[in-house]
Amino acid sequence: MKENIYLKSLEIGYDNLKGISFEQLKKELNDDLLKDEYFEFHFNIWFYNNFFHEKAEYYIVRHNNFANSSAQLQFENWSSLKTYNNNKSFLKGDSVSKYIDYLELKHTKETSITAKKFSIISIIIATLAVITPFIITYYFPPSPYIIITNERNDTTKSKPNDSDSLKFRSKNMIYTKSPSTDSLKKVNPKTNSDN
Repeated sequence: MKENIYLKSLEIGYDNLKGISFEQLKKELNDDLLKDEYFEFHFNIWFYNNFFHEKAEYYIVRHNNFANSSAQLQFENWSSLKTYNNNKSFLKGDSVSKYIDYLELKHTKETSITAKKFSIISIIIATLAVITPFIITYYFPPSPYIIITNERNDTTKSKPNDSDSLKFRSKNMIYTKSPSTDSLKKVNPKTNSDN
């Protein structure tokens, strides 16, 4: 798609903060629309609405603010504005603001397109994660046969009664005295007969 001539003009003005003339802008745009003299007339008025030139501003303010035909720029009296087309003009503040808003909108649109692509990919992955277990169990059902063997390897057999360490531990457990149980034995519990 061909780039909009007005947006391209704002971009060129934004890049040339030291000023640019209408004729320089026309050369940089190199657009076929500017070969039509009637379009050039309207584009020239738009240029001075967005680019400031001290002497051309008088004609633009009159054109925008007065309804009578003598104040309006007409194709016939366009020559009064054309005399400033070779002088440098500067992008106006509100035009800079409009261009920055356009750039932010463009960036937001690109970001939303990227986010939309990622969300579609996420939905596809989530759908596959849900469907895959059903497909796997349908085409590869689990085996119903469980093989139990009674054969054991000799390494798994143990004889705890023959172990010396087990005998030593059990012997020590029998002869161990606990201080808490000894103190409990010394206390004489009250019986019902004492009451």
